[in-house]
Amino acid sequence: MDMKTLDCIYLDRGENIQCTISRFGANIISWVVHGVEQLFCSRKTVYDNLKAINGGIMLIFPNYGYWSLGPSNGFANLMNWKIYKDPVKLPTGDIQVILELEQCQVSDTIWNFSFNIRYTITLLEKEIELDFSITNLSPYSFYFEFLFSNHIRVPDIRNCKIQGLENSRIMGHTNGIYMHKQEEDEVEIDGEYLKVFVGTGDKIKVTNVMADVDMMLEKTNLPDTILQSPWEEKAKTREDFCADEWNKMLILEVGHKYKPLRLFPNENFESLMKLSVKSEEDRNSFVIRFY
Repeated sequence: MDMKTLDCIYLDRGENIQCTISRFGANIISWVVHGVEQLFCSRKTVYDNLKAINGGIMLIFPNYGYWSLGPSNGFANLMNWKIYKDPVKLPTGDIQVILELEQCQVSDTIWNFSFNIRYTITLLEKEIELDFSITNLSPYSFYFEFLFSNHIRVPDIRNCKIQGLENSRIMGHTNGIYMHKQEEDEVEIDGEYLKVFVGTGDKIKVTNVMADVDMMLEKTNLPDTILQSPWEEKAKTREDFCADEWNKMLILEVGHKYKPLRLFPNENFESLMKLSVKSEEDRNSFVIRFY
């Protein structure tokens, strides 16, 4: 993949712990833990500062999917974000940077509201922590959807299990009607897949990711979860995806999809997502609980 056209921010914690952030779209295109890449970007991913980067960790705002007012999945992933606070090393040894997006001429042509978004990215030893905060600066309220779209690199998606979705409700993707309750404690993907799980718990586990470890996703104020996989046949039809990569990626999205959020003037919305990789020793101390 050729990223020469991108204006990137590089965070390096040492010991081969790094992440690369594109200012275009605030997309995290690489997250390396002890030399192992955890995020998926196709060999055909386009980096032209025009088209959304379809891979890594993408921000979806203020709309998910088709949007009559503008581009699919909103405009946040099509904007050049400012650096609000330069990368800094914290007392813990972790590295942190804060990006910012505000109303501009481009956003006005699509979505005429005044807002301020602060996106805080913190690189820890085996974790990456993402804090998304938006304030409504308009004199009137607005509605929006927001999701973190995580493209997780896996050796083979057929060997992965997704845990932590039980007791949620599966929403019909096209009409928003509840189809049934998710009863199973594990989800396995064995074909083309797209499901919206409403009201998921705060912890989700994906087994058998890179280097034979588990990935944990912990979230706050992000109630919905979307799982996707194009599988073999659909992968062949995508221009930004190599046909032989279909089993190397799991799309795990968390946020607000089922019920758009309403933000009143001067009101703030904040959400937090943390991804971490767990060794065998770490796994034994991580327990998913439901209340």
